[in-house]
Amino acid sequence: MPDPDPASASALVPGRRSTPRSVDPAFPGDDHEDFAALLARALDGADPGAWNVFDRHVRDALRYRRVPPAHTWFPSFHGGRPERPVGLLELAVALCGPDGRVREAALRYVPRFPALLPLVVVRCSDWAGPVRERARAVLREELPGAGPEPLGTLVAVALGAGSRPRGDAARELLTGTLRDAPAARLTALLPSGHRTVRRLAHRIAVDRGLLSPSVLAATAATGSDVVVQDLCADALLATVTGPSDRTLLVPLLRARYHRVRAAGVTALYRSGAAADAGAFLSDRSPLVRACARWVLREAGAGPLPASGG
Repeated sequence: MPDPDPASASALVPGRRSTPRSVDPAFPGDDHEDFAALLARALDGADPGAWNVFDRHVRDALRYRRVPPAHTWFPSFHGGRPERPVGLLELAVALCGPDGRVREAALRYVPRFPALLPLVVVRCSDWAGPVRERARAVLREELPGAGPEPLGTLVAVALGAGSRPRGDAARELLTGTLRDAPAARLTALLPSGHRTVRRLAHRIAVDRGLLSPSVLAATAATGSDVVVQDLCADALLATVTGPSDRTLLVPLLRARYHRVRAAGVTALYRSGAAADAGAFLSDRSPLVRACARWVLREAGAGPLPASGG
């Protein structure tokens, strides 16, 4: 593939707020600055939905003629070579315009601008079949080289687009990539700042048995995401089979979150330490107290005191 000029990519990268100075297409001044600001927000990485906002905004701007049609300024190929280099902003706009032929042609350049791969994820659900197919092919080719942070962003965008018509293809491709990824590549996403990515990564890691009981216990006891806590607590409890596992429950029994403590108390029965549930009959949480009473009844304890706060 001919090499577009990547130099302008350094003008707008995640974490920077400056306006990109790319090969300047025929944009009116206000729209150029507007596009640049929206692209900067998307590249910042904090909000995966910003890529969809950029996509819709650009499409509307070109559709309603606030910006000249993309085919009048985006370079075409002649003899396998582009008429001229393209810049980061110009390419991002071309990927989102209403002309499907331009969107498809613009995908040729993305491998030289990997920061725009989230727009390829968006194009995987494009209404035009040829655009969808090329976008999916580009994404499959580029995913192996994506580092943890870019991969997390791609997964977040794909999960967000999963509810869109035809959005399932990108979601399944990214999810499959995580299921087949080396352990280190998957576990690098466990602390992701994107909630949906963090939860998916933990779910797959648990399914693959990549998290040790001690890690499951620590995550369940101290994590800040209730879905991840419950997932890890359930996975840990599935490993508890007898007295030798009693120590695994200690972090759960000491957790500040009542759901986690309740899970730990319930597991005391299987660990052969049902008598220890008596210490939780006066727990501040009604759920924990109820679990403690259940454990003691199942273990054949005598009459228990009435439950109270």
